Amino acid sequence: MGRPLLAFGIAAAILCSCPAGAGAQYFGRNKVQYDQADVRVLATEHFDLYYPREDLSAALVAGRLAERWHTRLSKVLQHTLRGRQPLILYASHRTFEQTNVWSGLIDERTGGFTESRKRRIVIPFAATLAETDHVLGHEIVHAFQYDISDQSRSPLDVPLWFVEGMAEYLTLGADDRLTDMWMRDAASKERLPGIRDLASPRFFPYRWGAALWAFLSDRYGADFPARALRAKRDLRRRLESLTGERMDAISSAWQRYVREKYGNARAAASDTPALVSTAHGGGRLNLAASLSPDGRRMIYFSERDQLSIDLFLADAQTGTVIRKLITTATNTAFDSLQYLHSAGAWDPSGKRFALATVREGHPVLTLLDVDGGQAARDLRFDQFDEIYSPTWSPVGDAIAFAALGGGATDLFIVDLKSEHVRRLTHDQFADVQPAWSPDGHSIAFATDRFTTKLSELKWGSLQIALMELRTGVISPLGGDEVASQRDPAWSPDGKNVFFVGDRGDISNIFRFDRDSGSVFQITDIYTGVSGVTRLSPALSIAGASGTLAYSAFVGGGYAIHTIQAGAKLDGQPVPAFLRGATATAGGIDENVPVPQLPAIVDPGSTADRKYRPRLGLEALGMPYFSAGGGAFGTSVQGGTSFLFGDLLGDRQLFTAVHLSSHLDESAFMATYLDRGARLNWGLTINQIPQVGQWRSPIRTGEETDTLVRTRERRVWTEREISAFVAYPLNRWRRIEFSIGTRQNMFEREAETDVVSSTTGRLLDTHPSKTPLTSPLTVAAVSVALVGDTAIFGGTGPVLGSRYRFQVSPVAGGASYVNVLADYRRYVMPVRPYTLALRILHSARYGPGSDDPRLLTTYVGSSWLVRGYGPSRVAESECGAGPCPALDHMLGTGVLVAKLELRAPLLSAFSGRFRYGALPLDAFAFADAGTTWGAIDRPLRGSTMASALIRSVGGGVRANAMGLIVDLSAERPLDLRLDRWRFSVNVRPTF
Repeated sequence: MGRPLLAFGIAAAILCSCPAGAGAQYFGRNKVQYDQADVRVLATEHFDLYYPREDLSAALVAGRLAERWHTRLSKVLQHTLRGRQPLILYASHRTFEQTNVWSGLIDERTGGFTESRKRRIVIPFAATLAETDHVLGHEIVHAFQYDISDQSRSPLDVPLWFVEGMAEYLTLGADDRLTDMWMRDAASKERLPGIRDLASPRFFPYRWGAALWAFLSDRYGADFPARALRAKRDLRRRLESLTGERMDAISSAWQRYVREKYGNARAAASDTPALVSTAHGGGRLNLAASLSPDGRRMIYFSERDQLSIDLFLADAQTGTVIRKLITTATNTAFDSLQYLHSAGAWDPSGKRFALATVREGHPVLTLLDVDGGQAARDLRFDQFDEIYSPTWSPVGDAIAFAALGGGATDLFIVDLKSEHVRRLTHDQFADVQPAWSPDGHSIAFATDRFTTKLSELKWGSLQIALMELRTGVISPLGGDEVASQRDPAWSPDGKNVFFVGDRGDISNIFRFDRDSGSVFQITDIYTGVSGVTRLSPALSIAGASGTLAYSAFVGGGYAIHTIQAGAKLDGQPVPAFLRGATATAGGIDENVPVPQLPAIVDPGSTADRKYRPRLGLEALGMPYFSAGGGAFGTSVQGGTSFLFGDLLGDRQLFTAVHLSSHLDESAFMATYLDRGARLNWGLTINQIPQVGQWRSPIRTGEETDTLVRTRERRVWTEREISAFVAYPLNRWRRIEFSIGTRQNMFEREAETDVVSSTTGRLLDTHPSKTPLTSPLTVAAVSVALVGDTAIFGGTGPVLGSRYRFQVSPVAGGASYVNVLADYRRYVMPVRPYTLALRILHSARYGPGSDDPRLLTTYVGSSWLVRGYGPSRVAESECGAGPCPALDHMLGTGVLVAKLELRAPLLSAFSGRFRYGALPLDAFAFADAGTTWGAIDRPLRGSTMASALIRSVGGGVRANAMGLIVDLSAERPLDLRLDRWRFSVNVRPTF
């Protein structure tokens, strides 16, 4: 069997770690470019903003905010960013998910990112400018961190809480509502984590890190973050050298700080028992509950099945799940259910449910028939970037919703019969979370229009407002005793408006009596009534019965509670008080003025220009060098790789080279990829050799008292130039096409040693170097259909399917057709057990399919039928000398079936997925395969016949930092020596 060039394999592996398009993947989901933006570049004093041309006004606001953050952070971190800072803006999270700056898929939990290679900041506009400002500041902190680390030569070899927590603390301050909520919950527990513990993924780095930085800055000075970034040590030595204290002492002081600040009142608890929680049939996230009008049923989001956030219908009295309405685990119908930012709504009849979704890259209002009698109806809105929070009119003929466009969120109404859309608001204020009044005359919503100063970009807290639909007049609801009012919901009679608000920096539910103008507090939860984000929906009221449902953060998760209509919804009166000043971010000067940029930019000016892509170096692969000896003398080899790309990541050039003192073992690869449109295309050219070395058995020489042995070195070199395109049908399916030419070269170098049988002395060596056979040059086209809905567990797929069906006609020196069908299916009959099936057909057909210059496939490969390694087959079937049994398992075509049962080792009997620090899966398998085609092979040496082989086995599979290693016991059923053997393999799970 030939051996591939290991050194070049390492260089080529760098390609896999670099951004790659769909055309470079065997499987994999697609990042679809649904939107074609005309990207412009706006230059401010320190930033280059890349934005869609139609969003100029929003980009101007972002430019002012970015410069303000630069001024603030330069003072706090005692540093000025070097060079121009790229800032890439997307109109919404929906379009942000299409970015090519990051090659991986982005879900809605990612609010933005800053990559390290070119220090690019990439963010979408959020539902409110205040939240956009926060995310922008957070990411600019990361840019400062990278720049300070690079300038001070202090690598950021620190836990995630160090960088993410610092960014949250410096942008939100020491008294952030969400961070305080998490810490109040933690302080109610018996044991708080130490600083070392925070490196564990069990502790959310944003909230825990922000709390820890608040303590460190309070105890050791406001400049502590700046000094910590410049310290040239690991985390422990950074902290100990800067504080003069041991890590254990710092941890103890922090724990005391948390208990004194958050734990001196009472334990976190709700005044009503949880209806849905981790302990009551739910997951850790149970969100956005929406009650049916009669209060008997409830629809909510939950990750109770652990693999995805799904939509469930449940009994609102017991919490028992009736059925799953939508699953996103393997569902190709929805790109997003927007569970973080939007709740659904029942219609007045209790039969339909409206949900804001994203489908095929577009905002869609999906109307579900809850009882499943009719197909869902979709209302698609191409004029908006995203839509949120639908609410039905009292008669069910229209739906109001919030929509994001141009960096601002406004309110709209769609008539369900005509599908005509009516705009209600049109400005840069945040208008979110509408709720239609029972009499149909007005809409309550949350807005910052009464508190925000747009000219100064100073954000005020949200307040509930009422819009009179007939006149369009907007007025504040009232209830100034409560800050940050959001999530309004009407009582059935319309006399009261319930909402979530903050009093004493804790979020609870309040009732505003419209007749008296008085405010009453309904809940008194020490942690807080809240969803995951500051604007996540957390409150619902049944339109007819008046039952109330809400989400609360307790025990490290989000639980759903209900309160039946009656005295409990009267609440306690809230006395008027003088609202205190809002806490500012740690060390941040809130009075820094925002720079004034021109309101209108001349497209011909130097300040605003069209984006023109230029390739620049993004990454350099680790150079390598090695030297060694062998049967054919010493060799020296080395190589490296380069990745070039444009600023938006739409165009990339990857090159890799491997050089060897044996020139015929040198290799290179160059691939250009254009991902700027929905149709991805690219060009590739490469030369890749494979080298095999053999030794013949020792035999008697022609002369007396001599022994001879022949050493052979065979080189199979493939040179290829091709072009390819990939068109994604959606996130899960694509069509690929390629055309190119390929040349295969074959060389054989042999040396025969003659040795004295009496003295063992080398008498002579006869070298020879001849072509093994004539070169083979062919042209080929290929078309493939690829699909991938697989959901991964700790070491491999656990649910969904993957397939690749490919046909490749070849003509030239040999004429044949390659046919590939690779289908994989993963089902979960009982959680957490996965039954995995793979059926593979790979074969050449046609007159040239048996050309001896083409490689064959070994069906006993560990990638195909396990337990039939070449040495094991030779030992069992052949002994010393040639081994026809090996040839029987070589062919031009293979058909393989693989069946595997897998489950997490630590939780196989718990019904849940649970992995420790090292993910481990137990598995049992059965493999079977056959091969066909018969010909002499230049690199294989003998004829072959059809074969059917089978094997069974099992073992344990581990994920060691992305490397999949399995320890297995394998038993081949079709060898004479069919005993069990153990093996250790490094290979991906099928």
